[in-house]
Amino acid sequence: MKKKKPTFEELEARLIQAEETLRAIRSGEIDVIIGEKCPFILRAKEIEDALKESQETLELAISGSNAGLWDLKFNPEDPYKIPDEIYISPRLKGFIGFSEDEFPNSISAWHSRIHPEDLELVKKVAQEHLEGEREIHEVEYRIYHKDGNIRWIHSRGKIKRDENGLPKRWTGIDWDITEQKKREEELRASEDKYRALVEKTLQGILIVQDFRIVFANERCAEITGYTLEELLSLPTEKVIALVHPEDRALVWGRFKDRLQGKDIPPRYEYRGIRKDGSIVWLEMFASLIEYQGRPAIQGAIIDIDEKKRAEEALKF
Repeated sequence: MKKKKPTFEELEARLIQAEETLRAIRSGEIDVIIGEKCPFILRAKEIEDALKESQETLELAISGSNAGLWDLKFNPEDPYKIPDEIYISPRLKGFIGFSEDEFPNSISAWHSRIHPEDLELVKKVAQEHLEGEREIHEVEYRIYHKDGNIRWIHSRGKIKRDENGLPKRWTGIDWDITEQKKREEELRASEDKYRALVEKTLQGILIVQDFRIVFANERCAEITGYTLEELLSLPTEKVIALVHPEDRALVWGRFKDRLQGKDIPPRYEYRGIRKDGSIVWLEMFASLIEYQGRPAIQGAIIDIDEKKRAEEALKF
């Protein structure tokens, strides 16, 4: 039977156990360990090898996710003081362009490369986690690469505490999210350009994804009677309720059909419900687009209420 791959938590626990045993041997608390399943004695050198292997195994387990490991131990004499000495994995040092021997295992050295605008946030989040105000230590920040360029780091870790709740060990994983941040910035720039364009039109423009409004222009807000902020925060049931009950089968039926790739006429008329409950006739031009990497429906709406009233008046 194929052995199950150990989880990060299991590997981390293995690493901690091995290091605690090594510490006990070095301090003279114990001089040998009797194996539970094997009748042989593990001495300090073997435990040290086991510790190194555990660290390497843990790093290997996370290597496929473009992540690096860091690990520090607190001084039992002063458990709420963050020590400067920290283990920084070779992969993590590589994120900022350094080899293992080029960069010291030092928190102050790492902090010296963090962007000045982000350093206080990094320290604040760490202190809040240390004091128990945050369950998880998690933060994103910019850091200077060896070549002078800026990289983005997503850091996540957790403190292991003793039976009295005192900090004992702090282990975490950092991811290089620079490319992700670049894509987000490109997307923002594209959306800003799109918004600048649609704000000049007299049509109400909106993008609906998963029955939520994810984009709308000012004209759309005027037509519906909501503010932009309100439109973008409407829950699904209220988005559906923007359409008159008698027209929902038409509007939302076409919404679903268009998402499924069916050939649907882009233009139709329906009655909308404004924020104040009043009814307004609208003309919709809808199309299937990709928004933030996923399918969505873009709609251009025109207020045709006066036109409809004029048509009704001509009937009499």
